Amino acid sequence: MHPVPLNIFQRTQRHWDTLHPYNAGQAMVLDRSFSTQTLEDAFNLALQDLRLGTFVCVDNRYWIDRANPFHAQVVETDDLEAHLSREMNRPFDPLVSLPFRPFVHNAAGEQTVGVIYQHWVADSVAIRSVMRAWLSRLLDLPALRPAPVQLDSLGTFGRFSPETHDWSVLSNLIEQFPFTRAMKHVRRVESPQSDQSVATIIRALPPGSADRLRSRARALHATVGDLLLASSAIACANLGPNHATIRRPDLAMGTIVDLRARAPHLSDRVFSLFLGFMISPFTAADLRSVDRAVARARAVRLRHSRHRSAEASQLRLWIGLQLAKRLSPHNLLNFYRKRLPLSGGLSNVNLTPTWSNLHPTPVRRYHRISPTGPMMPLVLTPTTLGDEVSVCCSYNPAVINADATTQIVDAIIQTTTRDGSEAVGPDRAAADDAQSL
Repeated sequence: MHPVPLNIFQRTQRHWDTLHPYNAGQAMVLDRSFSTQTLEDAFNLALQDLRLGTFVCVDNRYWIDRANPFHAQVVETDDLEAHLSREMNRPFDPLVSLPFRPFVHNAAGEQTVGVIYQHWVADSVAIRSVMRAWLSRLLDLPALRPAPVQLDSLGTFGRFSPETHDWSVLSNLIEQFPFTRAMKHVRRVESPQSDQSVATIIRALPPGSADRLRSRARALHATVGDLLLASSAIACANLGPNHATIRRPDLAMGTIVDLRARAPHLSDRVFSLFLGFMISPFTAADLRSVDRAVARARAVRLRHSRHRSAEASQLRLWIGLQLAKRLSPHNLLNFYRKRLPLSGGLSNVNLTPTWSNLHPTPVRRYHRISPTGPMMPLVLTPTTLGDEVSVCCSYNPAVINADATTQIVDAIIQTTTRDGSEAVGPDRAAADDAQSL
């Protein structure tokens, strides 16, 4: 396969890999069990079906070497969260590797099969083609099998340029000035942490939670994503490590956006990474009630949509990468802490439209696990499949402990699935309201 260029998000993630492994994971909970050997054989056949193999990256270009493929071994684990935490922290070879580590976890009446992967090679959609191909081999359903993959030669700018997606380089550069001013009012972790290790928590929401989420969002004239982001912001404000001060009473959350949905002619066969990044600020006043926080999340989402912020985020990533390459690891972490002080991140996906034919049998639930990277203390990944909702959370134990993270996840679940609106109480720090962002 001919070499193709790394796009800007891939280049950024590979740079983050030099600070700490930037891995991700996905897993499907099945209503039946297979032997480890059957799972391993099926996974390697799935890689052959997709024509995936060893990824080689040299000088910002990469390709798949199919002449000398690795054989992936499926690892059995008795503790799913512990296994995910270990593998999220274990690096892949940066130059030549098979970027997939499949695993299996057995429990009463169900089996969880999944893969930890080197994130720069693929976004969530691309990895789900691997999961679907694996499932097609396990169930012997050729009709379910995706077509062989191809790499992308155009890059993010070629596919999401200002001309094709109606965004302006000049306007986005100008917007950096008010954004920089706004970040001066946003709370941050006061002590830079060199330890970037992550741990993982998984929660399956109670039955019927998907309907309650949708019902509550509709009652607030918002989307489920707005409700989840607002609830995450409130939970992080009350329980997270980014403490409010008089000068910094506000809070900012990051959101990962799937750009594939914004490119109707981009085939799912293209195995690559097409992501955008947006930042949503909340004032101290926004965080005092769910209604106000949801209204803020909705208003910011609509503004981002008008400005095509997700597509334009490649410009900010390019600027950030030029700065990052000129800073030592310690200074880079300190730069993120001061200039992009995010309290958390959110990546919300509804798989029902594309995976409904596989739910509830054989796939009961679906989990996604995202890295925190050097910018955020924790990242939440809610995933909906039919009437099942999974919430996974990756967090940095050097910044926030397991108990506090669990409380954040539980608070989000409680806020998003109960009826009615309510005040959430005063902010935990005695801070004056800042000017609206």
